[in-house]
Amino acid sequence: MKKQIAIVCATIFVVGATASISQAGPARRHTIEGALIGAGAVILGSAIIHQMSRPANARVAVRQYHYPPKPRYVKRHAKKACRKGHLEIRKIWVEPEYETRWNPGHYNRRGKWVSSRYEAFKVADGYWRKEKIWVRHGRNHPRYYD
Repeated sequence: MKKQIAIVCATIFVVGATASISQAGPARRHTIEGALIGAGAVILGSAIIHQMSRPANARVAVRQYHYPPKPRYVKRHAKKACRKGHLEIRKIWVEPEYETRWNPGHYNRRGKWVSSRYEAFKVADGYWRKEKIWVRHGRNHPRYYD
């Protein structure tokens, strides 16, 4: 606290001495000059105060590196023993997508009035999709004993 008071007093003294030294020129110039010198002194003084008041035991965060876990190896023959079956590719039909939108009333090409209603508009066509499906072997399956 004593250091801060001493720095503030020294700053005020330096600013006052500097402003009183220059006497030449109009009074308005001295006012602006003094304000600029004072602002610079305040900025410099606050930087010095903040530098001095920083705690000495401030620590920087140290990041520790964690090694990835060791890989776990599984015996391959143990996996094959419990998997009895095979993959089959099957075709599945995906239905077309429709979107319901409002169709306002209007006259058709023949000049007849068509009242407003909701209509279904096709957004996407239907298509065949291939999927891989796991088929388990039963006791009656010919590949069961392979």
